[in-house]
Amino acid sequence: MISDWFPDISHIPMPDPKLALTALGIVVLGLLVGDIISRLVFKASSHIASVHHSMLFRKTAFYLIVGGFVFYAMERVGMNPKGLWGALGLSTIAVAYAANNALTNVASGICLLGEKPSEVGDYIRIDGPQGWDGQVLSIDLLSVKLRTRDNVMVRMPNDLLIKSELRNLTRFPIRRVDVRFRVAFDADVPLIKKILFEAAKNNPLSLETPAPEWFFVEFGEGGVLMQFSVWSKQSAFIDLQTSIQNEIQNEFRKANIKLPMLYFQPEYGLGHKGNAHL
Repeated sequence: MISDWFPDISHIPMPDPKLALTALGIVVLGLLVGDIISRLVFKASSHIASVHHSMLFRKTAFYLIVGGFVFYAMERVGMNPKGLWGALGLSTIAVAYAANNALTNVASGICLLGEKPSEVGDYIRIDGPQGWDGQVLSIDLLSVKLRTRDNVMVRMPNDLLIKSELRNLTRFPIRRVDVRFRVAFDADVPLIKKILFEAAKNNPLSLETPAPEWFFVEFGEGGVLMQFSVWSKQSAFIDLQTSIQNEIQNEFRKANIKLPMLYFQPEYGLGHKGNAHL
């Protein structure tokens, strides 16, 4: 029977209508007070903590205050919060399973908050069969919320983030753009190299330091695979990624250099800090 899975709550007395309205008013008041105080907590903590820690403090304060008002409202109508908590079936399999998952995500959330692989506002990429990439909107105890490039909100459980490879694409102030292309074995390599470095020099988004890099990657059946890497400020990465490709293609076309394949692999663009860069 389905009823066997749920506890018997018929013995819980129904409150008086007037008391019920009073309790409802207390809960509504708790929501208002919780919202006001949690906003003050966020504003105060933002001066001494990061954005995602301030958001966590705000939500914690809100739930604690509202929870306190709810428990008080239950006592006003003669209900025992502890008894109701047990009556609602913490011992049932479904709730126990959900609680176990929640505790796992909470533990993972604490690890993420301590390790800080990303912060609110960072753009991250999560690898895996169902990988996502987007801007971090919030980091909570149970999940991380992302906004993708097509403006879709995605909720990622913390446990999944702990088990997955996470790439923070905006942690460092500059980023590398890699252009990989294949040329024929008899191509004019000095001319190609000259065109590449002139394109980087003439592009205002390309940084002089770190300097652009050019090198062979491998020999293949269709020719030689090469890579040309330029650096840009984080805010100009997408613009440089697009403009440098167009400029190289135009210059190759003028020089009658035909490429079997020209493509970007921006995932190779790693962050840079100091002089340690790839």
